[in-house]
Amino acid sequence: MQHIGMSPECKASAVAAHRRRTPFYVNLVVLEVLGLSVLTGLISGCRAKPTISDGVTYQDMVGRTVRMNRHPTRIVSNGGAIDTWILMLNAQDRLVSTSNGNKQKPWFRKFFPSIMNLPTAFNGSTVNLEELIRVKPDVVYMLSGINAQQDVEKTGIPVFVLDRRNPAEMEAAVKLLARTLGSQQEQIANQYAAYFDWVRKTVSERVRSRKHGMPLKVFYASGANALATDGKDTLADTWIHDAGDINVASAHGIAGMGKSVTMEDLIQWNPDVVIASSAQAADNLQKDPRWKQISAVKNGRVYVNPCGLYLWSIRSTEVAIQTLWVATVLHPELFKDVDMAKETQRFYKQFYRYDLSADDAYSILHPQ
Repeated sequence: MQHIGMSPECKASAVAAHRRRTPFYVNLVVLEVLGLSVLTGLISGCRAKPTISDGVTYQDMVGRTVRMNRHPTRIVSNGGAIDTWILMLNAQDRLVSTSNGNKQKPWFRKFFPSIMNLPTAFNGSTVNLEELIRVKPDVVYMLSGINAQQDVEKTGIPVFVLDRRNPAEMEAAVKLLARTLGSQQEQIANQYAAYFDWVRKTVSERVRSRKHGMPLKVFYASGANALATDGKDTLADTWIHDAGDINVASAHGIAGMGKSVTMEDLIQWNPDVVIASSAQAADNLQKDPRWKQISAVKNGRVYVNPCGLYLWSIRSTEVAIQTLWVATVLHPELFKDVDMAKETQRFYKQFYRYDLSADDAYSILHPQ
């Protein structure tokens, strides 16, 4: 939001009005500063000097005021899912570092071969500050709740925090990230949000049309041991609900991501369906004799979640297509016209500019 030619009083009034009608995390430019600013931080005897030549002040998704370059050209994320956001926004060539984990993901290497040439400042939730300072980023984008945030802030490098607990936050995060990167990225982000909304609306309308049948009780096994799950206020809770069904963890008061439950809990909840985050989780639970008491296992309704650049079910921009996949798996009679392989090909072509073969789509939908 620019206020060129306004008096200071008018500027203040316009900003205040904009803030009143706009959520805090999409309040964008509230101040433009001309000239040069040098931020410094002393870390273990090393001094980082990120230069902000075209300074703009933004508000991130946890309410912090962050001054950074307009449309930064040297960017770093804490890795993981945010790199899928950056890749979707066609800003991957601005990355000057990535995470070890993303280098190990085969679809990252296919979609973005240059990732193998990038240094790694982040490894999981830890950061190598010396390496981060060496690559001289204009900004570091981080998900909320990452312990390394305070360490990075001490370097003086701008840190921009994003969140992703539900579809509304996910769309807002992608749009806000895009607005810091440029107009081309904003166009892609708007297209992505429209697709996400279309999927959720289409699925919700169809499952509401059901004339018979009770909602299914669904357990999402988010960890390899199959006894971790996501409850209230998570993306998993939303895509289960959008499909017209019940997240048993949420229904029994579990909130947040990666929460441990007991086998006794599962036996009591007796889910009709289990969606496993990985083939390993599915194998583990089916080999455990205790799980044979669960209806989902008895009836062969254990499904492995698709995985492409990242696991579809969490944080990645691929979560937009997750709801459609879940609905086709849980209620195939309502989605006979949906070919998930073709929809997967269309999704990656539109948002990642990559032509998947039929075999590619199958391997994403049925990960081993």
